[in-house]
Amino acid sequence: MPERNRTPKRKFDGYTATLPPLDDFDSLYYLRCHSEDNDPNDNETKVWRCAFEPRKDNSGNTNVLATCGGNIVCFIDCISGRVLRRYKDDNVKESFYTLAWTTLETTDGKGCNILAVAGEGRAIKLIHPSQLVMYGKLHGHKKYVSCLLFHPSMPHCLFSGGQEGLIYMWHICKPDGSQHVSITNPVLKIDVPDTDAINLVFCLKTNTLLAACEEACLGWNLDAKDINSKNKKTKLIPEPSFKCVFPDANPNLTVDGLASLHDQFVATKQVGTGRIHIWDLAEHASLKKKKIKVQPLATLEYAYTDVDYLNFGFAAGILAVGDDKGSIFLYNVENILKKKKSLDSLLVPSKILEWPVLECDEETGIDMKKLSENKKIVVNAVAVSADKDYIAFGTDNNLVCILNRVT
Repeated sequence: MPERNRTPKRKFDGYTATLPPLDDFDSLYYLRCHSEDNDPNDNETKVWRCAFEPRKDNSGNTNVLATCGGNIVCFIDCISGRVLRRYKDDNVKESFYTLAWTTLETTDGKGCNILAVAGEGRAIKLIHPSQLVMYGKLHGHKKYVSCLLFHPSMPHCLFSGGQEGLIYMWHICKPDGSQHVSITNPVLKIDVPDTDAINLVFCLKTNTLLAACEEACLGWNLDAKDINSKNKKTKLIPEPSFKCVFPDANPNLTVDGLASLHDQFVATKQVGTGRIHIWDLAEHASLKKKKIKVQPLATLEYAYTDVDYLNFGFAAGILAVGDDKGSIFLYNVENILKKKKSLDSLLVPSKILEWPVLECDEETGIDMKKLSENKKIVVNAVAVSADKDYIAFGTDNNLVCILNRVT
């Protein structure tokens, strides 16, 4: 297989700088495990999200990757490339757009990993992966659910954003094996005016919820008492605390990329700008202004593409995102987050992993080369393992791709 890695060497007007280098990554597995009716030639199902399963002691992640696309959720062992478990929803019209992991406490002290998934079917479904049981549903959204986020320090608190312009916060329970759980009363109902949330992050330092939206980036400074509330009546939060305005960009552009980077720092991406901004969310949220002009800690060069819903992955100081040509942009931002010093230069990626030339799969007979030539390879989501050994991503043409680090 030819070399996939490319370190950019673009020239600008003397104001660019290169981020620290990263190890090479090589192709390991290209899987088609979300096909409708198990059709190996299904190249229409979109794999929207992927995330590594956390270790129960919070020491990183396992080698198991969760992916969602169509009405199917897969749990994949990145070492062997085997699909360990495959959850297929009873609703054939379901299309899962988002997923999120959490680890709930158990009486034996070992903890229990739970995966929340949601999408076109509106209900949020709670899956116990080791038993492959959907043990609960959260009902409230009237239109599709686009994003899920568990609170970083309260693993039973789940935020969900939907197309109808609302974010809900739920308190979920662990499975007890005796009954199916149905929850209809969220703790909080947060209004997202004139737009809808695509991605969410939460800053513990200021209790700030930030939402990347179709026409804005909005934040809410929440009260800790509201998050911990045990009242059965849902509390309405009617308006955002602030709206973000980014440098050199139309404020109404879709903010489709949002990721939490260590504590209070976030990365954001607006469609069509070719830029990624890293900034201090806690510092900006503490300004107590309705409109906040974002002052980036660093600005990263990215592809100029009008394709939206291209989601970040982040772990171990590596920020990753794909484009509409099958490439993965990797940024080593560890030093930026440690120094916390603003940089004036435009930072080019540490590495760009280009889409490889693929051959025919002997087992399935799928002509991968023809597939690559006939359709754009849109990378919807990327995940980076905590040990930096694996990068995984899902595509618009029904592929889960796993790369491993070359040492």
